[in-house]
Amino acid sequence: MSLPAGASRALDEVDAALAQVEATMQPLLEKPLEEVMENLDNADKAKLNVALAYSLNSLFHIYLKTQGQDPSAHPVADELARVKSYVHKLEVHAAVREGQKASMRAAGDVVAAGAGDVAPMEVAAAAAAAPGSKRKGRDADDGDAEAGDAHAAKKAKAKSKGKSKKDKSKKKSKKSRH
Repeated sequence: MSLPAGASRALDEVDAALAQVEATMQPLLEKPLEEVMENLDNADKAKLNVALAYSLNSLFHIYLKTQGQDPSAHPVADELARVKSYVHKLEVHAAVREGQKASMRAAGDVVAAGAGDVAPMEVAAAAAAAPGSKRKGRDADDGDAEAGDAHAAKKAKAKSKGKSKKDKSKKKSKKSRH
């Protein structure tokens, strides 16, 4: 009994696909799973576990089809849906993680760019204090001392004004009581 041409071609495609799956899975099947996972970080371990679960359930789904059974009525359909939800969760997690890495890189770029601006600011300050500028050679320490003295004088003057107003208000309140 010979097969129709379309069926023969489909069987050849299935055979080639299964050979490719076997070749892909071979490195994982040669070693114990713990040994394969020992050098992986948690995200890669999760990806590998989900990939294995999806592969095995898909292969069983295909097996059911080859046996003439309806895989959608079999519990493997529910399992495939569950594993697909984990695939989606891993994709979302990877996207968030990549976004965090991008944010960290951007923050590093901003900090690096800001650190590069420090030297030009110092040069500009030195040029402003140079002879012939409006500051005419005042040292930074002298300017700070003068600014500090002026600030202290303003503060003392404001304090004395405040006391005199308070004293006047106290005198007025005493007069109104008597």
